[in-house]
Amino acid sequence: MKINMKFLGVSALALALCGCGDGSPAQKAEKAADSAPQTTLADKYSVPKIAEGAILALEFDQRQIDKLQTVTLGEEKSKELAKQAWECLSDDLLAVIKAAGLEDARARWGALSIGEPALKEDMDLKEVPEVAVSIAIDIDVEKTVSAIREQLKKDEDDTQLVEATVGGVKAWKVVDKEGEFAEMKAEPCFAALDGKLFLLASNLAALEKQIKLYRDGVGASAAFANFTLAKGDLLRLSLKDIGTHVKKVVPNPEETLKMLNAFVPDGDKMILGLKALDFAATATADNGVALKLSLGAASEKDADQLRTLAKTGLMPLTAQLKEAAKEDADAKKNLALVEGLKIAGPEGAFEASLVIPAAILKEYAQEAVAKAEKDMAEKPKK
Repeated sequence: MKINMKFLGVSALALALCGCGDGSPAQKAEKAADSAPQTTLADKYSVPKIAEGAILALEFDQRQIDKLQTVTLGEEKSKELAKQAWECLSDDLLAVIKAAGLEDARARWGALSIGEPALKEDMDLKEVPEVAVSIAIDIDVEKTVSAIREQLKKDEDDTQLVEATVGGVKAWKVVDKEGEFAEMKAEPCFAALDGKLFLLASNLAALEKQIKLYRDGVGASAAFANFTLAKGDLLRLSLKDIGTHVKKVVPNPEETLKMLNAFVPDGDKMILGLKALDFAATATADNGVALKLSLGAASEKDADQLRTLAKTGLMPLTAQLKEAAKEDADAKKNLALVEGLKIAGPEGAFEASLVIPAAILKEYAQEAVAKAEKDMAEKPKK
């Protein structure tokens, strides 16, 4: 079992997205929260934060996701899916999770942030950008480290978890024998705060930023100051100052982007003038989902051109679906969504918004689950 960024990422996602134990962990946590007052620690780690230096950030509320999933698929199916998710994990990963006492762990929320990358002339990465992950979850990190080390020993893996002190907090750095991380100028590392917040980063400096941000409340990004999960939010994503960062990271951006002019007049200038992109998925009062994407442009002219491009692109799709909807129920359902997609935006901004009603969301979810279960059934047992 190679303990690398992939393993740590899978571990974090397994903790965040998989249910376990009897019943729904999400519902258990929600009931417990309702019956007991929040503690000081719960308040301290109640919302995700983004540190200075990030250009892209993503936040999700696992409690809201679980709630919507239960309403959409039903409690029994949700339990069944949680069980199936556990069964999909490798034996090694399951062994670590069980040994760490994380079977009943459940994420409350999570956040991912990425700093500005540096690219070579061929567009490959010069080095791994600053990446930070924070997951609000109850975890005994010492026990988790012990479980990982035990599994490494069983697998005769030379990868090591080296103890370090970062910002006054005990942390662990992943060291591989081949030195691949060092070549990429990366030092994947992790720590936990008060057993309530798991932190993972691409290097020790990024981890220290996270520790200071959550423990001391310092070093928050001004660019993401208003980037917080609102009531009902399932997920939010934001990419700041797109044009500015394209100029910095893309070699010879003016030359590289000229090809766009063949498709969009002054397309290169439009890209270089783009501002922030924001996306949000929010649960509606009737258990549907509202999706909204907004993109800032350098001028109203550019914004209007983006709106025109989007509307023009939807025309042939709408026509095809209208024709297909005469005989096909799925096409009729898809047509309703396409026709419900609104393209608008205030001065200098492009906006696209869509509300997926609960009934249609339920249909899509059931179809997706049925397909996933069919694919799983066709795979050989591990």
